[in-house]
Amino acid sequence: ALMVTERWQVYDYQSTGCSSSWYTESTVRIVDISDYAGTIREHTAFTRRGDLTDQFKQTYIYDAKANTGLYLGIFSRNEWGGCQRVVKNELVSIDVTDGKNPKELSTLTFGKPNETVRGSVFDVERKVAFAITARAMDPLYALSFKDPKALKIESEIDGLSGDMSVFTFIGQKKFLMAVGRDTSNDCQGFGTGWSSTKMAVSIIDVQH
Repeated sequence: ALMVTERWQVYDYQSTGCSSSWYTESTVRIVDISDYAGTIREHTAFTRRGDLTDQFKQTYIYDAKANTGLYLGIFSRNEWGGCQRVVKNELVSIDVTDGKNPKELSTLTFGKPNETVRGSVFDVERKVAFAITARAMDPLYALSFKDPKALKIESEIDGLSGDMSVFTFIGQKKFLMAVGRDTSNDCQGFGTGWSSTKMAVSIIDVQH
């Protein structure tokens, strides 16, 4: 399956009492490329509010025994809170077994206001997604999709030092490796003053 996401900007002139506003929508298309003879077809397409910023924030799971298809995506929603914009993150599960009638099963809002998910990775075997948000002190979230109809936060670590941008499994998925800017006093980096790189590699145990 090939997943393609289109980003659309929508204007709404009546959404707030402050001024005209805009928000983003994502149109997700799942394309069936499983035919070795070369036939390509669009299996399903749906639109939901929010911005899906990179390929690592979505996955498609096909269960051959049950003949079911499940889509999971992490969307960033830019919403109005009073007269100010507030960013919030949502993990959404959508049943795409019937491509003509995709059904949203569950939505999980996570993170503090205005946290943006930078790094994310899905472990399909354990049915958990790991997401780290971008701040000077990054929180790490383990999001369970064992029950696609009831997504939940399995655990979280608050206060990881730095701004991590590379996020991947190592050691047979027992650990996560994160690479990024470290803002702690322990990381001196290369160079001095404002030119110091202050880059670091972090290893996170995710076995339990």
